[in-house]
Amino acid sequence: VDGDVALGGADFDEVLADWFMARIGTDVGRTVAGLARVAAARGWTTSEVAEGIVEEGLCADIFKGVLGPGDDVTLCHPSSVRTMGESLKMALSYADTATTTCLAVEETAVEFNSVRDLCRALRPMPSMLTREEFDTLVSHLVEKAGVPIYRLLEETGLTTDDINEVVMVGGTTRMPAIRELVRTILGVHRLNIEIDPDLTIAYGAASVVD
Repeated sequence: VDGDVALGGADFDEVLADWFMARIGTDVGRTVAGLARVAAARGWTTSEVAEGIVEEGLCADIFKGVLGPGDDVTLCHPSSVRTMGESLKMALSYADTATTTCLAVEETAVEFNSVRDLCRALRPMPSMLTREEFDTLVSHLVEKAGVPIYRLLEETGLTTDDINEVVMVGGTTRMPAIRELVRTILGVHRLNIEIDPDLTIAYGAASVVD
């Protein structure tokens, strides 16, 4: 048994969070400043203002003309970028391109002191990423993921000819780049992905207990 306990799905999310901040950092800054202004005027915390907008639907009527049907209300905020990154990562496991959108205070917004004034100043900021771009961003992590495989083959003395079946375990193995890495290293054409990768972990743990 081998692996890298310091490498997981959260590391890929972090890379995308950094990508978001490089892309929309200015928009995030304006939105954070807007939340702070309203919080100061109302005697609230910025978290309370954000929660009122996102969770309590204080501006649902305003957003009807801004967001599409079924779109979530997500603010361009430091606390949102990791979730947005995870959403893109998951979507790119099944599609060649993916888009996620957050709401940011537009650059020309006038001074505002109420929650609803802030909501009227928010505009959608879509971010699109292709699978090819994503693979480039996380290539160093994919490379690290292959190290334990090479190490295990060396330590056990096994060759790729000794491998009969490869079962993919864990949510990160849904990523096409990870699957291609495993195929390349082990020289297999078919991977066992019939079992939900997340459930495979539970099955493996249960077998050890038994």
